[in-house]
Amino acid sequence: MAFHNSILSNVYNYYQADLSPKSTSRFDAHKRADLRSIYHSIRNIDKESPVYLIDRSADLEKYVVHMKENAIQFRNVMDSLGYEDEETLFSKKTIVSSHPDIATVEYTGKEQVAEDFAPIELEVSSLASPQVNQGSFLPSFESAGLEGDYSFDITTGDSNYELQFSIAEGDTNYEIQSRLARLISGSGIGLNANVIQDDTKSALVVSSVSTGSSPDRQPLFNISDEDTSHKQGMVDYLGIRDITQMPEWTTYTINGNAGSSPDNHLIAGRNLQVTLNALPSEPITISARPDMESVKENITAFQRSYNTFIQAASEYLHKQPRTGLLIGSMRKMTDSYLPGMKELGISQDAAGMLQVSDETLTSAIKNGNADTALPALRSYAKASLHRISQVQLNPMDYVDKRMVAYKNPYKKHFANPYTTSAYSGMLFNSYM
Repeated sequence: MAFHNSILSNVYNYYQADLSPKSTSRFDAHKRADLRSIYHSIRNIDKESPVYLIDRSADLEKYVVHMKENAIQFRNVMDSLGYEDEETLFSKKTIVSSHPDIATVEYTGKEQVAEDFAPIELEVSSLASPQVNQGSFLPSFESAGLEGDYSFDITTGDSNYELQFSIAEGDTNYEIQSRLARLISGSGIGLNANVIQDDTKSALVVSSVSTGSSPDRQPLFNISDEDTSHKQGMVDYLGIRDITQMPEWTTYTINGNAGSSPDNHLIAGRNLQVTLNALPSEPITISARPDMESVKENITAFQRSYNTFIQAASEYLHKQPRTGLLIGSMRKMTDSYLPGMKELGISQDAAGMLQVSDETLTSAIKNGNADTALPALRSYAKASLHRISQVQLNPMDYVDKRMVAYKNPYKKHFANPYTTSAYSGMLFNSYM
């Protein structure tokens, strides 16, 4: 009894390791209507199919299951590429700017860019700018002679800040300016400060982090020391009280419609954000083009999945010679589509495998030639999926079998439940 159980255990382990279904994906889930359609397809095939005698060997079962598995994997890859939307298959688009160094565009939508995306023309008259208070140029390495503890007030909006500092004997103008630049920039009040030099003179420059003026054209910040708690006079000495540049908004037109923005980030349309890095000297065109990396990845994924199916079929040529008919038909079908896919660098080798020239494909996408060749690739992918789906539906079609009798073509036939039941194992193992 123990010996018998040991044999059964070995048999189960073999089939579990070699013939168990692969891990499922979200594309293996079907609606009730999909399952009903598969069932009716099986019945329709059976109604008109001749009667055969089949050698039910272990090799035959392995062949049928593996062919179906590879057909399912190919369909899953096609589904992941968005096969249901044939118009966008292999042609995912991205939004680009005609001057990406001046204006960068970001598409924030969750859905793919529409195929009928209309180009946008953007003209920019002025960029948003911050408020700037540029101080007086003072001799950089002369001593200020203003030893003591000082402070001054900075008002930003509804907030008021007092900054305090000390000047020691012998401190030069440049040292004082640099110290205040660090103090202002590090205070976290929305201001930046730096020191500019002109030969032997230097000046303290204070600017706002934000750009664009308020609706009532009020300054973004004010600097004073009339009501400060320590010594006064440093604001006028440095010359940072007066505004040398008022904050301004970005002014632009999109397709002739005027607009403005308090900063250099524009909303150029639905789910489109434009960042201006410089003032353009000519109009900027925002358009949709094929996403080169996405197109290459999708075509490579299709090629890899197609070749995997052909390779799997080729492995059974010595045991199931009729598989050669399948490979031959796939090769002939591919040959008929190759002229239209030449621009994409797609070719076929002697074994029926697809080859893709990365250099030719990249060049076609960059030059815009891919748009004219993609329809041929879509048609070829559709035809390939249809042919391989027939294998998924009826993997017994290319099995070596002995024909017993044809069905009378002049009579109405009904499905044979005993023949259809041969699929039940695959149904319950998620192979349908």
